[in-house]
Amino acid sequence: MNEQTFSSNRCVKALLLLIVLVVLSCEPVGAVDKLVLFPPPQPKGDAVATVEVAPPPGNAGRKIFAGLKRDGRIVARGQVLIPSSGNATVKIEAMEATQTLTDGEYELWLTINQDGLESCYPSYGDWFVHEKWALQRTSSAKTLTDPSAWKERKLSKAENLITVHYHRYDEDYDNVGVWTWDAHDKRTPEQNEIFEVGRDEYGPILQLDRADYGEKGDSDKIGVLARLAGDWNRKDGDDKFWTPDMGHDVYLVGGENRAWAQPPDISSRVVSASIDAPNRIVLGMSRLVEQSDVTPDKITITDDEKGRQTPTATRLLSHNGKGTANDVELTLSTPLDIVRRAYEVNVDGFGTSVRALPRAILTDTNLFYDGAAVLGATYTAEGMTFRVFAPTARAMQVIIYDQATDYKGRSAHPMHVTGKGIWEGKVAGNLEGKFYLYKPEGDGFTPGREALDIYCINAVNSSARARITDLSKTNPPGWEKTKIGPALDSPVDMVVYEMHVRDFTIAKNSGVEHKGKYLGFTESGTHLPGDAAIKTGLDSLTELGVTHVQLLPVQDFENDEASTNYNWGYVTSAYNTPEGWYATGINNESRIRELKQLISALHERGIGVILDVVYNHTANSTSFNALVPHYYYRYQPDGRLCNGSGCGNDFCSEAPMARKYILDTLKYWTQEYGVDGYRFDIMALIDLDTMKEVERELRAINPHIVLYGEAWGGGTMRPPLKPTNKENVRGTHLGGFNDNIRDAFVGYHFDNNKSAFIQSGSGINNVKRAIEGNWRDWAPTPAQAINFLSCHDNLVVWDKLKLSKPAATEAEIKEMMKLGYLMLLTSQGVPFLHGGEEFARTKFGNDNSYNAPDNINEVDWSLKKKNYDLFTYTRDLIALRKAHPAFRLRSKEQIAAWLKFHDTTNPGTVMFTIDPGDLTGEPWKHVCVIANSDDAASYDFALPTGAWHVALDADGAVKGERVAEGTVRVRYKSGMVLYQQ
Repeated sequence: MNEQTFSSNRCVKALLLLIVLVVLSCEPVGAVDKLVLFPPPQPKGDAVATVEVAPPPGNAGRKIFAGLKRDGRIVARGQVLIPSSGNATVKIEAMEATQTLTDGEYELWLTINQDGLESCYPSYGDWFVHEKWALQRTSSAKTLTDPSAWKERKLSKAENLITVHYHRYDEDYDNVGVWTWDAHDKRTPEQNEIFEVGRDEYGPILQLDRADYGEKGDSDKIGVLARLAGDWNRKDGDDKFWTPDMGHDVYLVGGENRAWAQPPDISSRVVSASIDAPNRIVLGMSRLVEQSDVTPDKITITDDEKGRQTPTATRLLSHNGKGTANDVELTLSTPLDIVRRAYEVNVDGFGTSVRALPRAILTDTNLFYDGAAVLGATYTAEGMTFRVFAPTARAMQVIIYDQATDYKGRSAHPMHVTGKGIWEGKVAGNLEGKFYLYKPEGDGFTPGREALDIYCINAVNSSARARITDLSKTNPPGWEKTKIGPALDSPVDMVVYEMHVRDFTIAKNSGVEHKGKYLGFTESGTHLPGDAAIKTGLDSLTELGVTHVQLLPVQDFENDEASTNYNWGYVTSAYNTPEGWYATGINNESRIRELKQLISALHERGIGVILDVVYNHTANSTSFNALVPHYYYRYQPDGRLCNGSGCGNDFCSEAPMARKYILDTLKYWTQEYGVDGYRFDIMALIDLDTMKEVERELRAINPHIVLYGEAWGGGTMRPPLKPTNKENVRGTHLGGFNDNIRDAFVGYHFDNNKSAFIQSGSGINNVKRAIEGNWRDWAPTPAQAINFLSCHDNLVVWDKLKLSKPAATEAEIKEMMKLGYLMLLTSQGVPFLHGGEEFARTKFGNDNSYNAPDNINEVDWSLKKKNYDLFTYTRDLIALRKAHPAFRLRSKEQIAAWLKFHDTTNPGTVMFTIDPGDLTGEPWKHVCVIANSDDAASYDFALPTGAWHVALDADGAVKGERVAEGTVRVRYKSGMVLYQQ
């Protein structure tokens, strides 16, 4: 580096600072009068480290800002003025007075300020050092004497600078970061979270370079989502976006789900007034207030008949423990009549009055609940009836369009309140093939926004509008018969096969015409190109013998339906609508008709259909908040959205009309599509009372419907609510994924390198409990234990075995898979297979392929030919299980009485017998299963008295008669099934 380089750098910085000064010198309402920059947060604790640095030339008199970062937080800071000569030493001090830093790895940030924006994070043109530091209390000094260690944060060109400004009413800027991304999923920088490079009176300032986003560095929509301390539990609302018409700046306000091109009003005012009970209003203030700011005499509540009252008491709802708060509770002596009256609240010294809107009071079922209401659009050839729950709206229209994508034929039709917060509107004439949206109006609603009907049955064009559709015209031939799935006496009779619609047939070698589509599932006679003996698609499913297919989400999810960008689908946007990405058309009724064809094709083969549904959170683009703000999601006491799902907006299943919505949509899929069961994503985040009601109402339609889910998580649910987890499913018929069996057989999923019984013979006691269906741990009945080795989440079995036993050959991995499937399919409970693994599917080590391309996720049908022995082995095991009720016992009492483990003298082995007696349908009197996980040693096992027939060994089903008596030898890394008649 030389003086010329630094001189050029100063010119760039001067230009950028000029841009900042010009932008921030504008004076909208509530904006600052002039640019006032603030220093970064100051440390309060003792010195924890020192760094001696050799600054690059030409920076004498400038400041170096230092930060130590760990777990998303700057935990220590320091700064020093660069001397005219020699090195500079930065003393770094803990942020908190009582804070001590533990030994471990930290990030060290050093930045030389060039433009007045002061931070340890560099703005464009700043020189910086960023490296890891294994800090120890016994060695807390570091020396960086090479000036070449400094790098410049370079901007592609000045016009590509986008500045993000962030303001929070609670002034909590705890290590704020802004997550950024190209909204079209074309290109996003690897380091896509940007951090505070300075601060002014509005709040933290952050910067990004547009050239880093989009396929050609010209993205026309960049996501900007603030969060605190790198914690998704502290993310700030829904996704927001910068677009080119906003210019070079985007302004965000905490708690507001929009972005501004100019500084919004942040002056002292009442931001919101929420009616939580007839005698209780909670005010949201635009700044932290003290009790003296909001005494009762300073507050007036006025109704639309000019009636006035003041609160009898006020109370700060402080969440910072400092005697200040943004939220103020008002207690009223005269109850509010929110059905007939509208109210406004004024606080002296805080601007104009604000309309009070119902919030928690909306959960009062006497006022705002109608369980029998038929919501959504009801079609007849004579006319349409539209009904929508929107109790806080002051007006509502249904907007009709002729087409899915433009404004042709747009007409607005008024709706009226019918009671309980429901609006109704009727439009005469046959509107089939037209499109509609709702337009709510009132305080708290985005002006001019038209919202998708959350009950719509045919959302089109990536959930942009709802199509009015005559469902009777979407039924395939013979639908009334094929809509009915196969008979099922108990879930333990199932063998579930999980599959993503696109994955199943998108590969070039699938032999399917409609690759990646619903219709691809319906095609028969398909095979591997060039080898008619290797069946693919639907015929392969039938050959394998599974009883049920569990489809990854097919409810309409957030995506661009016209693109090829991959998505698992766990961000649902329209719950009564099939996803259009898998249909042949995205603006007509084909998604409905073709999904029915898929279900019909599977039912005709005797295969039931289970839908993977996501009710624990929603897509950010849904209309729930657009129709009833702050009703359909759970919130923490400080107003932040609950985030037990990790997706930022936990659905409030306990809210009466939200619970009704879950029930209504599930009943719709069951009755209209003939769905045979449901798998609930993070089921524990749905409250137990709701899931019990789901079970009751769906079993009234189909007594044998299958209901299970992920019975873990739910930690954000507050009493008295109970999560639908492993502990609480007792007393219900709701099933849960049995991760105990996965961890016992193939190893803990959060440690890709950890092995278990299949690889190393370890954990025999856990293996035995798993074989019993884990009734001793959590599963009340075997029908509730969904047993699996892998699923769409985490590593597929092949990849798990390869990583946890890296020296194993492909042949050895395949033998381990065979042993795993033998143990899975002979264990008590409900076996669950991730599709394609019956012939060693791989995702090439990707343990979270939710947005990976097709070459990672697709089912490669050539593997079926390559690993046909694994396929036939799995097929034989499935047939064996289906033929013998001994592997499908109905109760833990039967398991405890009939399943016995036998001591073996060999390590890494397990042997058990089942003595089912006169079990109905079971031709065998006694069953024996042996598993030997040793890598190389074949062992002799002592058999119970009598002659035993070998049904299955290392090569699959035994053809012909083979009898063992006294002892039997079981090959290494294999198992055996024997029986007595």
